[in-house]
Amino acid sequence: MAVLEKRYGARARKEASNRLAAEAASRATQKGGVASAVELTGGAEAGDVEFLLRVTYLPDLPELDFSQVTLERLTVTDENLQAANLERDKAAALLRAHLKRQALDALDSAYSFPLIPAAVEREFAGLWKTAEAQLGMVDARERDALASEFREIAERRCGWGW
Repeated sequence: MAVLEKRYGARARKEASNRLAAEAASRATQKGGVASAVELTGGAEAGDVEFLLRVTYLPDLPELDFSQVTLERLTVTDENLQAANLERDKAAALLRAHLKRQALDALDSAYSFPLIPAAVEREFAGLWKTAEAQLGMVDARERDALASEFREIAERRCGWGW
């Protein structure tokens, strides 16, 4: 028994802790919340397992009058494709993205609700890492302005599930 506990004990305890945290998060999300962070605060090695579960509760959103939402559907001709040096599939993807952005802009202006901070930070970190690789040498003021812009993009992406 001692050999088994030494070999598998820590892994089994970690798996059980993860399972308990997932169950607690599941119960919290059934009541209108979204688990935004789970942090083990005690019992990693032995004793009672304690963890901190952060939950963001989302309010019920009012109905949106979609008759008031205007979306512009763009089309292209073969001449447009040749002039832009685009293939039809790539152009179709760009047009879908344009339509999606309009819909998301309408939703963004109509609704406001709390965001999950950890999700925003994760999205921002990914965006910023890509941007930093392409930025090169820019002054601190410009870097701060760009970081602010990318944070807004991350918040929008997390708010509407881009």
